[in-house]
Amino acid sequence: MLAPKKRAHEILDQIGVFGRKNASEFTIHRWKTQAKSLAESDIVDSKRILAIIGVYENNFEIAKKNFEQALALSNYENSLVLCDYAQALLMLGKGEDALSYLVKAFNIEPSAKTLDRILTLSNSLIYPDVLNEIRTLVTKLNINTDLYLPLIEETILKVNENIEFIEQIGVSVSSYRSMINLSDLVLYSKFYTQTKIAACKLDDMINTIIYPEHLTADDISELNDDFVENVIKAEIPLDDLLKISIYFSFDHQESRDVA
Repeated sequence: MLAPKKRAHEILDQIGVFGRKNASEFTIHRWKTQAKSLAESDIVDSKRILAIIGVYENNFEIAKKNFEQALALSNYENSLVLCDYAQALLMLGKGEDALSYLVKAFNIEPSAKTLDRILTLSNSLIYPDVLNEIRTLVTKLNINTDLYLPLIEETILKVNENIEFIEQIGVSVSSYRSMINLSDLVLYSKFYTQTKIAACKLDDMINTIIYPEHLTADDISELNDDFVENVIKAEIPLDDLLKISIYFSFDHQESRDVA
C-alpha cells in the first residue's frame, strides 16, 4: 500500500500541472473517490485535494469549504495548504485574497519560492502594502535578510513606478487590478495549473507558470473572446478600459509612451 503522502501526490499527478480542463465526469468522479479514500490516513490532504478538484470544476464554494476545513484540521499551520489556497484564489480571479494567504504561508514557512510568488503577484497587482508588510516580517524573523530584503526593495521600486505610470495616464488602480484578476479568471476557467507536493515537506518548485508558447492560436482567440465577453459585464469605467487596452498592450510594454 502506498504511503498517504505518495498517494496524494499520485492523485495530483492525475489532475495535471497544466492543460485544458477537459476531464470527463467519470474521471473527475474517480479523482474525488480517490481523494476521499485518503481521509482515514491523511484527512488534511484529502480535503486539500477535494478543494483542488473544486477549483478544476470552477466551483469556488466547494473549493473554499474544503480548503478551510483542511486549514482548520491543520490548526492553520500548514503552509502548503495556504499556498494552494492562494493559488486557487488567484485562478478564481481573487488576486488580493491570494496575496493574504501567501503572506500567511510565508509567516509559517519563509521559503524563497513563496517570497517569489508574493513579489510576483504584488508587482502584477501593484500592491505596495503587502510588500511593506513582508519587509517588516522578514526583518522581524531575521531570516535570509541579505537575500530577501534587496528583492523586496527592488519590487517596491517597480510597483511604485507602475503606480506612478497608472496615475499619469489617468487610470484607477482598482480598475487595473480588476482587469488583471479578470484575465486570470478567464484563463484559468479553461486551463488548469497547480502546485504539487513531494514527500512530507513544502515543495512548490513544480508550480508551473503559463507562458504564451503553451497556448495555441485557437486557444488565444478563444480566451480573447471570453475576456471581451466578461469585461463587458465587469463594473470597470469605460474610460479606464480604453486606456488600459491601449497602454498595456504588447506594443506599449517597453516604451510606455504617454505623450
